[in-house]
Amino acid sequence: MTIEQLHDIGAHRDPAVIQALLWEIKRLQILMLRVDQVQQVVAASSGTSSAAS
Repeated sequence: MTIEQLHDIGAHRDPAVIQALLWEIKRLQILMLRVDQVQQVVAASSGTSSAAS
């Protein structure tokens, strides 16, 4: 989201906009969990630890 979009959310406090923001946060959280899982699989298959990266 852009700074302008975030400002609009803060200024208007429209429940529909806030709900959309929360869904976007949840979507990004899920995406990051999947990225972490893939990183762990790649690290395990290459014999390195994901903590070392």
